[in-house]
Amino acid sequence: MAGLTDGTIPDYQLAAFLMAVTLVGMTEQETLALTEEMLHSGSVLDLSDLPGEKVDKHSTGGVGDKTSLIIAPLAAAAGVIVPMISGRGLAHSGGTARPVARSSVKRKRSHRPIESCMRFAMLPGR
Repeated sequence: MAGLTDGTIPDYQLAAFLMAVTLVGMTEQETLALTEEMLHSGSVLDLSDLPGEKVDKHSTGGVGDKTSLIIAPLAAAAGVIVPMISGRGLAHSGGTARPVARSSVKRKRSHRPIESCMRFAMLPGR
């Protein structure tokens, strides 16, 4: 992952890897290893002190991705913790960040406010 994120692995090597995965597939162990590497290639929120299931809904984007804006509140209403971490790294569509940015929701770059808000929302009586 480091080579992909820092640009030391050329695009043609990534393309060859993706073609091989498409044609041959990956074992469960390879998929797990790749997922773990992707997970730890950035910051990881620690929500282990919050009770209940925690999930992430990731989208490949698409113009006007509205699925996330429906699925996350439904899951949250069922008691599932859905932090909905989003970014603008999805080229023209901007992922879920753009529609959220147009709403009145305030966003911050630090994870601390996100974690604090989630802990506040989990207080008894809320």
